[in-house]
Amino acid sequence: MSWRHPRGLSGSAAVLAWVCLAAGGSASAQDLLEGLERGHPRLVLHPDRQRNVQWWAETEPLLLDGVERARLAGEAALDAPRLRYELVDGRLTAVAAELRRRVYALGLSSRVLGEERFVVAMQDLLLDVCAWPDWNNAHFVDTAALCHAVAIGYDWCFEELEPDARERIRGTLVRRGLRPGLALMQASPAPDWVSGTGTETLLCYRGLVLGALAVAEIEGLLAETILRRARDELPAALASFGPDGLWPEGLGAWEQAIDAAVHIFAGLDTCLGHDLGLSKRDGVARTGSFLLNATGPTGMLSAVADSPSPLRRGPVPSLLWLGEHFDDRTLIEAEWRVMASQPVVIEQVMFYTPVEYWEKYSDSRVRPLPVGKLFGGPTEMAFFRSRDLDSNAVWCSFKGGVNGGATGHLDLGSFELDARGVRWARDLGGDDPNLPGYHDAAPEGRRWDYYRVSSASHNVLRLDGEDQATTARSFMLAFDAGADSAPWSAEAVLEIEGAWPSRASRVRRGLALVQERRAVLVQDELLLEQPATISWGMTTDARIEIDPTDPRVARLHQDGELLRAVIVEPATANWSTASAEQLPPQAPNTGVQRLLTEIRAEAGPARLVVLLAPRLGLADPERANPAVIPLDAW
Repeated sequence: MSWRHPRGLSGSAAVLAWVCLAAGGSASAQDLLEGLERGHPRLVLHPDRQRNVQWWAETEPLLLDGVERARLAGEAALDAPRLRYELVDGRLTAVAAELRRRVYALGLSSRVLGEERFVVAMQDLLLDVCAWPDWNNAHFVDTAALCHAVAIGYDWCFEELEPDARERIRGTLVRRGLRPGLALMQASPAPDWVSGTGTETLLCYRGLVLGALAVAEIEGLLAETILRRARDELPAALASFGPDGLWPEGLGAWEQAIDAAVHIFAGLDTCLGHDLGLSKRDGVARTGSFLLNATGPTGMLSAVADSPSPLRRGPVPSLLWLGEHFDDRTLIEAEWRVMASQPVVIEQVMFYTPVEYWEKYSDSRVRPLPVGKLFGGPTEMAFFRSRDLDSNAVWCSFKGGVNGGATGHLDLGSFELDARGVRWARDLGGDDPNLPGYHDAAPEGRRWDYYRVSSASHNVLRLDGEDQATTARSFMLAFDAGADSAPWSAEAVLEIEGAWPSRASRVRRGLALVQERRAVLVQDELLLEQPATISWGMTTDARIEIDPTDPRVARLHQDGELLRAVIVEPATANWSTASAEQLPPQAPNTGVQRLLTEIRAEAGPARLVVLLAPRLGLADPERANPAVIPLDAW
């Protein structure tokens, strides 16, 4: 976007920066720091952007609210008790998160408001962290989180810090964060995060990259070595966003992953004038769309894998950076809506751009979310919705991919459903990661015994009471987003391989929006190798009432709304219910119910079809069941 402020590079440094950017970040190792901005502050929030924030806040109510909230957060940090070293289950996760919150509050308050008291508090805070006995290198994600926060505080308040304090903070960052991190990178064997493809890799490199950039003019060789390794290793992790932007570990992990990635991109860009080409990796430009499609009209996100549940859409400042960087106004306006309805957070202030600049300098326009959207990759997911920006719309998610893995569940074919402002079919998300054996993801590992991880808690089939195999995998056999006006307007068919290898040679599940996109049809087709009991289950917070005159019909009541669940086929099946509640130490799932049906089928083909239809109003009649069409004909 042409209006963006340059960093102020001149001469050969500017030329080099733009050459590196055009070449996708292919600068040689000795050139990585050639264009380094020598002054401070320079990290993530460039002084040019800071001045714009101060200027825009005079006319932008959302930004003015954010600046005021930053001031209040800074004031609260002034009076907060000293932050103390405290391990919980061997980790500093909670204290590191609080450190980050205070650093950004004090840092933004000091930079935007220019008051010395915030700098004094920042110096005291960072010196306290430097006095801790260690930075928990054994769990390097903690170390990296501390590196991130200390690097921001050191850089943002650099000129105002007392010289002795500045030297001590820099030395501790190097000694307890950067050098241990580099040693782990060079170890043989290295920890998994060094060359990994998941969230942990991005979290660790964020701390190391920002820390290296903060001290680069003094610790040049160390910083250059870390940046070189980050340039070489991060593409594999960023490739996990490909090809369409989905993050395979779920939305909870996605928020952490994209936050880490954006801070890496932004830090490199404000310090070097380019991000080593990392943001160009496949899927990064499209990952904001994944969040928007995975957010139901209720404001709840898809809670697959080990995501927290219920997981509601909150502030995601990274969307503002992604929207500006990729000239995507759809992402910007989605975050503006959140800012208008929820308290503005500090990092939204950092990445904010006002309406007038989008109108003047960008041709990008807001695009409505599609009726259907498929996100490809190792973990495929499809999302359907009847309308965009309608809290009463019908929305559903449909999950494919692979079972197993450190954060995976036995949930191929699971779905979630929103309608009439209610989440009717839900995923319970992950359980306490500190449960014994929770991370034992071997085929016979203890992880699969926990209820929230098993097929028994998900909206899937079970066969003869058995969960899906940990080695099962799936692929979308068919997907059609459909036309907005078509009665059968959006559909997907998932082929699930190896779910029950000795019992079923073929397992397919289809999901479609039907009846002018007012209802959802779930159709399962199996080819059984032997007689089997097929169990269908759905998890819900609703109160379930089974029709006493027709037990194929169940009515779900929640928040004054009604959903009708009908077993369309076979005619002999009936609904039943069960509780999803569990005993400690597992999550209790208090009040959660399971809507269930079970059929006995002979060897050969078997089919089970369920219609989920919300009542649209008091006078809305119960519609006739749709005709059943074989999945091969979808």
